[in-house]
Amino acid sequence: MAKRILYACAGVVLATVVIALFSGCGSHQQSAGSNSSGRMAEIVLTVEWQKTRVIPPETEKIDITIVGDGLGDPMRDTITRTQGQTSVTKVYTVPIGYKRVTAEAKDASNRLLASGVGETYLQESQRSDVAIEMTAITFRTVTLRFFRNGQPAQADFVAFQDGDSAWQAAQGSGGVYQMNVSDPGGRYGVAIAYTEAGHGSGSSSHVQIFHATVEEVAEIRWDAGDPPATSYVTVSGTVTVPSGNFAMIAMRQAQTSVFGGANYSLSVAPGVHDLAAALFPSFDRIERLLLRRGVQVAGDTTIDISFDSAEAFSPASFTAGVEGGAGTFGGVVLSFTTAGGTTLPIAQLHETDLGSLQLGGVPASKQQEGDIHSLTVFSYGERRTAIRYFKQPNNLTITLPPPFGDVSVTSAGEAPYLRLTASWQPYQGAQGYFMSFISESVRSRQVTATAWFVSLSSGWMGGGSSYTLPDLSAVPGWNNSWGLLLVPRGWVSWEVGALTSNMALSDAINREGRPVDGLEVRLASKQGSYPSD
Repeated sequence: MAKRILYACAGVVLATVVIALFSGCGSHQQSAGSNSSGRMAEIVLTVEWQKTRVIPPETEKIDITIVGDGLGDPMRDTITRTQGQTSVTKVYTVPIGYKRVTAEAKDASNRLLASGVGETYLQESQRSDVAIEMTAITFRTVTLRFFRNGQPAQADFVAFQDGDSAWQAAQGSGGVYQMNVSDPGGRYGVAIAYTEAGHGSGSSSHVQIFHATVEEVAEIRWDAGDPPATSYVTVSGTVTVPSGNFAMIAMRQAQTSVFGGANYSLSVAPGVHDLAAALFPSFDRIERLLLRRGVQVAGDTTIDISFDSAEAFSPASFTAGVEGGAGTFGGVVLSFTTAGGTTLPIAQLHETDLGSLQLGGVPASKQQEGDIHSLTVFSYGERRTAIRYFKQPNNLTITLPPPFGDVSVTSAGEAPYLRLTASWQPYQGAQGYFMSFISESVRSRQVTATAWFVSLSSGWMGGGSSYTLPDLSAVPGWNNSWGLLLVPRGWVSWEVGALTSNMALSDAINREGRPVDGLEVRLASKQGSYPSD
């Protein structure tokens, strides 16, 4: 931590900020006492901008705060740097007695760069000197790792907010963005914008916002999935499905179902991917599984699938108990994700009692490092969801969270795009809150969606229970087409809720990019639309 002593006396300038009595320099220690009404002294403050050894060169202003005897409220001032100015002197008339002076150097976005505090005792017709120890703010680093198709990639747009300062463009290379946080509480924000494949030949714009403290989350890993279908190729082949059965085939995020047919087809981005397939006699029971690792897909590729072949295998059965699920009807999705990024649903139950579930997963003998299961259980009506990540298909218990309270969503403005404010009832034990806002439009049978997702840590919220989508239009690189639009006769679907888990918040937030074995994430939320129905 860099430190500088700011002191002026006897013509020796050792500092950039000089605070002294108007009448000159000298040292006179006085005992504290009561002020006499109307007895005043003067503090002279000089800022020498060229002393960049102490004041960071990007400093645009210095905020001054004076507190002490005779001042009911703090005396505040801002000394703003003007072009060509080398120094500036300000005189403050204050009551006599003890005074504490704080100087904070900040840049144009209000980011704190350095600060110092000086103390003095002022008496009428007396002189005193003040020493201010300036400390350069120690930056803490937040790292964003952005992926496309499982590979490091540059996002279309990344912005960063240090504390409550203005949003600014973030620079990165190879999908890695490192951002310095100077906020005393370690509070920061990260905004990511990107476009991915939509319905049919349409596209979808996503804006993902994270707010947390460095202590809670120092690294964010975000996989945006596959890019829009500009150079996709087709993976297809034959698959034999007995009568009354159906099969699921997946590669990366592409999935398809085959009911009694003999052919399947997937559209995927070129690359090296895993192929996964499952055979089901019914929705609640799996019979056979098949994994083919590291398939090179450079162009249209044919892969035939046979569940009677030697590479197919039987699932491993296990029981999942749902705490708080007995007598509750809901849905269940069990998926298996390979280390290569292919996700295969291997159980999909609807309108089922969530008390106890009999499921089948991928045996340990067929797994590789980085493979993982995810079990999602959700109730109907009340939006209560629990997600459990596990590697081995052993018996387990998963817990549904309590319901979420009331939510209000209102408009904070419609230019340059629609910004909404969500307010909610605080949720007991919440590690953080999440929200989504999705608008869709249909033109020429193409669906174009715009989606905003927000993650807010409890440390960043500081006990608050309201959030407004930010205006990012002034940040270089931003495109207003990524903003929410309220189309004629349309609406924005929203969801607001709380997150709890059995692990650190960083593990819960990064669960999609780097799931941890044993992690359980619980989500409770409310849904609605704006304008309300």
